[in-house]
Order: sequence, then C-alpha cells, then structure tokens
Amino acid sequence: IDLVADQDFYRAVFDKASDSIFVHDAESGRILDVNQKVCELFGYTREEMMTKDVESISAGDGSAVMEEAVRRVRQAATEGPQLFEWHCKDRNGRLFWVEVNLSYAKMGSAGRVLAFVRDIDARKRAEERLLSLARFLEDTMDRADIWVSAADNDGNVLVWNEAAARISGYSREEIMGDNSIWRRMYSDENALKEYLEERHSILSGGVKCDRHDLSIVTKSGETRLLSWNLYPLRDENDQLCGAVAMACDITDQTEEDKPSPGIETHIARAFDGRTS
Repeated sequence: IDLVADQDFYRAVFDKASDSIFVHDAESGRILDVNQKVCELFGYTREEMMTKDVESISAGDGSAVMEEAVRRVRQAATEGPQLFEWHCKDRNGRLFWVEVNLSYAKMGSAGRVLAFVRDIDARKRAEERLLSLARFLEDTMDRADIWVSAADNDGNVLVWNEAAARISGYSREEIMGDNSIWRRMYSDENALKEYLEERHSILSGGVKCDRHDLSIVTKSGETRLLSWNLYPLRDENDQLCGAVAMACDITDQTEEDKPSPGIETHIARAFDGRTS
C-alpha cells in the first residue's frame, strides 16, 4: 500500500511540474517516462511518448541526431549537468526550439538522467528578428555616406562604419575595441580638449551635442574638417554607456554646400541611442 501511495505521490508531483520532464536511461538514452507537460508540448499521449525516441521528436533526420542525444545523456551521467538548446518537432510537424537541462539521478539501483525542457521558441524568434535588424542597421550604416561611430564610456570603439574608415584612413579591424584612436586623430591639443569636453558633457548629463565643426588628422597625415553630431548611447537598462558620433566631411565644401543636420538626426533616431 505504501508503495502504491509513493508512486501516486511521485506521479502527482511529476505531472504538476512547470517544466517538461523526460526520464532517460543513463546508458542508452531511451525515454523511460515523461510528465504531462511533455505530452502537452509535443501533442502525444504518455503511452505514445513511451514508443518514441529522441530522433522521432527532433527536427533533424538520421542516426546522427540519436547519436548526439545519447552522447549528451551519457555526458550528464559521467561529467555532470548539461545545458544546451535543441530543435524539436511535435506531432503536427511544427518545429520549435527548447532549452534542455540534463541532470543525473539514482532511482533505486538504476542510473537515470532527467531532462528538464523549456520551450524557448518565441525567445529564439525574437533573437533572430533582433539579429536581422542589427544586420540591417549595420548594412545601412555601412552604405551611409556619413561617418557613424560609437564608443563606450572609456572611449573603446564599438561601431566604425565604412565612411568612418574611408575618411579617417583607419580600418574597422585596426581600431575596434581601441581607445587610442581619438588621440591619434585629434593630435592638436585644442581639438582634443574640445572633443574630451563634449564627450564628458554627453557621459555626465546624457545631453546630445548638436552640429559643430572639428578637424581630425587622418592616418595619412592629412587634416580633414568634419561637421559632427554626438548622441548619448544607452544600454538595455537605459543607463549611459557611451556615445554615438556622426559626421560629414566638409573639408572641400563651401558654406552653401555644407549639409544640414537632418540626415544625422534620422540615423540617430533609427539607431535609437541604444546598444541593443
């Protein structure tokens, strides 16, 4: 009677868990048990799930999927907990991503691996959309005819578009993550002082610096006059984390030719002053 009661208690707790839980044989990887959340996630009854293997509920085809699943299960049994993402397939053929957390446990004398599974498909799709947007913005900035760069609070370069590379003569690969570029470009002490003051104004107060003209020295030693706009850069918590600079090269332009700040404003809005 006690054994039956224990089994009923185990099943009640197992099925009320918020995660989908698989119980695997630690050696073969075979599915030995699942809770109700697994049935809801994949669209099968518990009895049907007992006839499935990992390959049949995965997005990939072929024995390689099963081999990888067994390898992961054995790793959890011999090396400790494993955390990874897995592409799944439900009864209707819907493909979706889950996060899997494998842990080894002794059940009686038998070794078992528990797989705690969470549906992260919505999160993955959101991440993919953000990545696509980031690529679009990067491509847009590289196609832009104006200088676009960004640096963190210490002046380390985070963004350096093609126009910035063309005007300055310094490639993106040369200066990414470096903060010495500013002293190299502003070799004139007055220009450097003006740059540092405006940067301090942004980082201390979060106030943008509208159009001002300031010369830089390019990698080849040429002096170029640029019309600058500086904007605060904020992180996902809305904290100041750096500055965005946008500039037009006006060295060879007359007063009538000099651009209005409109294009910089539009790009700044697209950039939204954030890192995410």
